[in-house]
Amino acid sequence: MLRRVWEYTIVALIAINVIELGVSFKLRSDTRLYRLADQFPIPSGYLANGNFKQSEAHRCFVLRVSSDDCSFCKLDEAQYVQLVQQATAAGCETVLFTPKVEKQKSEVQDGDVMHFVYVDMDLGKTLIPFLTPETILLDRTRRVAWYQEGAMDDRGLSDALRALHSVVN
Repeated sequence: MLRRVWEYTIVALIAINVIELGVSFKLRSDTRLYRLADQFPIPSGYLANGNFKQSEAHRCFVLRVSSDDCSFCKLDEAQYVQLVQQATAAGCETVLFTPKVEKQKSEVQDGDVMHFVYVDMDLGKTLIPFLTPETILLDRTRRVAWYQEGAMDDRGLSDALRALHSVVN
């Protein structure tokens, strides 16, 4: 009798774990950082040299949250560089942010990438910089066309380039 109770208890605990996993996955899928078509303000802020810079109208924007001490940021550096090169060639602007000033990241050694040390308050309220890396593609009206939480893999790059192509055409 005690053995049967023990077996039912184990089965019940397994069922509870399966239900918890299902709820966890459901909640996770509903808590994305950004939703497609969320609108960002014009990227603006202070550069490392202390000058204030406001972006001008562009075909699109690539925003990146990254830092030097982020090991995951190194994982997708090649994919990110490819995205920046293609976005720049298409007439888009790339802006790089870091969660902390002293963690400034310089993944792309290119004069076309703006490295904001401090961001404008409106942009700061919209941007969620607590996850690195984070890559966001905005269309010409600064609406989210695509974004990646965490490191991009080749599939993520492919999705980003497909979104880039649809944004600029």
